Amino acid sequence: MCIRDSNNMTEQKEDVPTINTSLFDSKSKSSVSNPESTEASSGNQKIKMGIWIAGGLAVLLILLWLVIGRVQAYILQADVDDLTTKSKQKDEQIANLTEQINFSNKKIEDLREANEVLNHKNAYYRASLKTKDDIIDELKGKIAEKTSEIEVLHQNLKKKDELIDKYEREIEVQKDEIVDLKDDVDKLYSDMRMITGIANQELNRNQNLEKNIDFLLEKVKEKERIIGELHLEMLKLREDQQKCALVWVRLTLLEKKCKKTVNLKPVYHGSRDHCDAVDFYEVAQKAQPNLFIATEASSNMIFGGYTGKNWKKSAESKFTKDETAFTFSASSRKTCKINKDEKAIFTAGEKDGKKVILGFGEHDLLIGDRCIAQNDHGISLNQTYTCPKDPDHELFYTTAAKPVLSHFDFYETEFVETLHQHFNLNTLDLQ
Repeated sequence: MCIRDSNNMTEQKEDVPTINTSLFDSKSKSSVSNPESTEASSGNQKIKMGIWIAGGLAVLLILLWLVIGRVQAYILQADVDDLTTKSKQKDEQIANLTEQINFSNKKIEDLREANEVLNHKNAYYRASLKTKDDIIDELKGKIAEKTSEIEVLHQNLKKKDELIDKYEREIEVQKDEIVDLKDDVDKLYSDMRMITGIANQELNRNQNLEKNIDFLLEKVKEKERIIGELHLEMLKLREDQQKCALVWVRLTLLEKKCKKTVNLKPVYHGSRDHCDAVDFYEVAQKAQPNLFIATEASSNMIFGGYTGKNWKKSAESKFTKDETAFTFSASSRKTCKINKDEKAIFTAGEKDGKKVILGFGEHDLLIGDRCIAQNDHGISLNQTYTCPKDPDHELFYTTAAKPVLSHFDFYETEFVETLHQHFNLNTLDLQ
C-alpha cells in the first residue's frame, strides 16, 4: 500500500509543469529598457517567487511522503522475513517430534514383544506354583473361618451383654412393682381387718375387696414367675460368657503362644463338686498342664490362671517353680506376667488362716476351700505376677478383694501338633 502510494507521488512529481525562465529573462531585460513598467514587473516577480515557493513546498511534501512509504515497506519486509524464519524453525521442530514419535513407537513395539515373553514365563511359573498356592489358599481359608468364628462369638457376647443389661433393668423395675404390690396387699389386708367390724351393709364392699386381693395375688405370682425366667436366662448368658472366655484363652493365650492346637478337657466343676479340697487334689494332681477359670457372682467378671505343673497334695504349704504360668482377666482381655517364677503356684496347706485349694503367687490369687457362694478367697496384685493397670477395675480380676464366686471350673490342657502347623509359609520358594 505504501509502495503504491509512493509510485503515485513519483508520477505526480513528474507531472509538475516546468517554468520557462527565458520569459523572466526577456521581461527583466525589457524592464530595464522601459522605466515605466518597473513597478508592474516587481509585482510579477513577487507572484513568480510565491509560485516557486509553493512548488518547492509541494515537492518537499511529496518527498517526505515517499520516504515514509519506503520506511513502512522496509518494516513490513522485516516482519515477513521474521515470520518466514519462525515458520522454518517450527517445521524443523515438527520433523524432530515426528522422528521421536517414530522412535517411541518402535520402543513400544519392543516392549510389547518383551511383555508377551514375560506373560508366557509368568503363566509357566503360575502353573508350577499351583500346588503351593492351593496349600496357601487352604490355610488362608482356615484362618478366615477361625476369624469369622471369633467375630461371631464376640457379636453374640455383645448381644447377650445387652440382653443382660435389659433384663437387669426390667428386673429392677419389676422389683419396684412387686414392692408396691406387696404394700397394696398389706394395705388391703389391713382394710379387711377393719371391714370385719363394720355392719352388714359393708358386706358387698368386702367381697369386692377380696376379689381385688385375689387379682393382685395372681399378679404377684406372675411377676415372680417372670423373675424366675429372667434369672434362668441370666444364668444361661453367664454360661455363654464363660464359653467365650474359654475360646479367647484357648485361641489367644495358648494356641497363639505355643503354635499348637489346644484341647481343654473339663475335669472338675465347682458348682457340681462343691470345691472340696480333698476331691479337688485327687483330680488336679493328674492334670498337667491345667487351667482354671472362675466367675465373680456380683460383677460376672471372669478370671483364671494357667500352669504347666500339676497340683500335688501336701501337708505343708509350699511354692512350685513354673516359668510358663500366668494369670488373666477374660473380662478385660488382659494377662498378668510372672516375675518370680520360683513362687509361681501355691499348693495345699494353710495360708493366711484359710484352707486354700490352689493359689497363684504369694498372695496374688488364692482360691479357698468351698469356693462357691463363699468369700474365702484373696486377691493382692503385683506380688508374684505383674498385672496391667485397668482404670475400670482396680483389683483387675474382680471388684472385691474377697470375691464370692458363682462358677469355678478346672480343665486339663492338651497340646496337639497338626499338619498345617508343621508347614511354614516362610519356606515357600516363590521365585
